[in-house]
Amino acid sequence: MKFESKKKFLDINVDGKEFKMSLPTVGESEELEDLLEKAQTNKEKINVYRNLFERLGFPIEDQKKMDSQDFFELIKFVLNPKKNSATDS
Repeated sequence: MKFESKKKFLDINVDGKEFKMSLPTVGESEELEDLLEKAQTNKEKINVYRNLFERLGFPIEDQKKMDSQDFFELIKFVLNPKKNSATDS
């Protein structure tokens, strides 16, 4: 028997510009939870997500071009990737 884990990516399109963002690893997800617990305001929580998304391949300047509804949908999408489709590397 063999189990293989491959890095998975989301294809993101913002105003016609394409990005490939990796899904967070288990370690990154744990770090995200720790940082969100420490964040005291909604603005701090948004910045935690922005910084994570940037490390995963989606630049903050391009994130800022998204409307807030799409940004929050992206957060939900990343937090629950099993319900969504992501591509393998």
